[in-house]
Amino acid sequence: MQVATLVSRGISLRGSMSGDIGDYHTAMQLLDRHRTRFDWDKLLGNTYGLDGIADAMAAMRRMDEIKPVIRPA
Repeated sequence: MQVATLVSRGISLRGSMSGDIGDYHTAMQLLDRHRTRFDWDKLLGNTYGLDGIADAMAAMRRMDEIKPVIRPA
């Protein structure tokens, strides 16, 4: 989008950043504590190994995946 369009139409644009690294630890504890309450297969995408990262990224670009799981080993 052109900046001029934002300015001339009075559009507000907001971004967001990922959480702080400490937030991930807290989130993982929460997920572990409530692991039986959620259907993780619906929340997370397919699982890929490290050699499948390019495939996972391509799937996200196609919107076939939102949260693929990368397993290093």
